[in-house]
Amino acid sequence: MVTNRKDPHERAQRLARIIVDEIVLYHKDRIVEAIKNDALFDVLERELAEGRKYYEKNIDPTVLAQTDYFDRAVVDILVKGQGVSNRRSGSRASMAAGHAGPNGPPTGALPARSPSAL
Repeated sequence: MVTNRKDPHERAQRLARIIVDEIVLYHKDRIVEAIKNDALFDVLERELAEGRKYYEKNIDPTVLAQTDYFDRAVVDILVKGQGVSNRRSGSRASMAAGHAGPNGPPTGALPARSPSAL
């Protein structure tokens, strides 16, 4: 399938996935430990806030107002993937640690969006 790199929605989705993938890549050990302690969003609060800020700064405001691509990426990659991105690793460290698989229940809730994001 050919993709349109100029499409603002596709760009927003891609940027959201890249940001969350990078968070996972650089914080795998912390993520696995946070999942064990049911504190994923507390442990990654700063990283997620920085990622969201970068995302919001670099996405078309109209797309930002209409969508929740960043939150979707967090759920799809970080929560459902249990913190070990399929794109970066062939194994799932959290599954080896005895946690639910990729379709298991999410731990915690997404952090609230800042008023400026609305």
